[in-house]
Amino acid sequence: MTLAHYLGYRRYHWHSALTAHEARAAFAEHVQEGSRYAMFDALADWHGRAFRGRVEAGAFVVARRIRYRNSFAPLIRLRLSDSPRGCVVDLTVQIEPTVAAFLAVWTSGVSVGFLVMLLSRSPLHALIPLGMLMFMLTLTGVGFSV
Repeated sequence: MTLAHYLGYRRYHWHSALTAHEARAAFAEHVQEGSRYAMFDALADWHGRAFRGRVEAGAFVVARRIRYRNSFAPLIRLRLSDSPRGCVVDLTVQIEPTVAAFLAVWTSGVSVGFLVMLLSRSPLHALIPLGMLMFMLTLTGVGFSV
C-alpha cells in the first residue's frame, strides 16, 4: 500500500461495454442533484438515491449520502469518455480538499513537534507526536476504506 492509500486518495480506471451516454444515465439514476453538503440531509427524503452532487455532460462530482457527519467521507469524481468498444471510466476518490488542507497543516505542526522532541534531552517524549502521526494515518486509511 502506498502513502496515498493512507491519506485518502485513490484512482481507478476501467473500460465498460456501455456507451458514455448509457453509463451516464445509469450513474445519474443514483445521484440527487444539488450540493454535496446538506445541513439537514438526515431529515430529507432521499428518493432512493445514494449520492448527492453535480452531474455534468461527461463528469460527476458526488459524495455518498449519509445520515451523520463524517469529515473523512470521500469525494467522488467520475469522468466518462467514449472509446471504440464502449466507454472509459476514470474514477478518483479522495477526501475533501478542506479536510486535506487541515490535515496538512496539522501534520506539519505535529512533525515539527516530533523533531523538536527527538532532538531534545528527552527523546522518549518524541513517542507522543509519533503516536499522533500514526493515529492520523490510521484514521484516514481505515476510516476512508470503510
